[in-house]
Amino acid sequence: MATTKNTPAPRKRPANTPAKKAAVQSGAKVPEDYLAAIREAVPDFVYPTTFGDVHLPGYMPTGFIIDNANLTEGEIFTKMLTENTDEESLAVVRMLPQQNFEGIDGSLEDLMTQWFGAQGVTMGESAASSD
Repeated sequence: MATTKNTPAPRKRPANTPAKKAAVQSGAKVPEDYLAAIREAVPDFVYPTTFGDVHLPGYMPTGFIIDNANLTEGEIFTKMLTENTDEESLAVVRMLPQQNFEGIDGSLEDLMTQWFGAQGVTMGESAASSD
């Protein structure tokens, strides 16, 4: 007789759990602290575009990923951009097309791919492109 293994359903964690709140109140580092420390020790990743250079932290610390585990790669990247990028870089990103566009050097898709690639991370294929 064959037996089946019961696997529990994945748990969804709330964004602000009591444990996270207690950790912050006790002085634990928050994602912004991780990125500030990285910027002091590791050169920024620089992405040149037609509109100027985009400066991003050299890599995304594991703590930032863990603290945002309920987000997709794209959502984590967007959060990192909006919370940890200088205004000049963010203004350049806002002007970029989402995908390669003739006559413009740089796109949001290419920026994400190169930044994740510089960290040794390969972005997954979208559901639309895998059909």
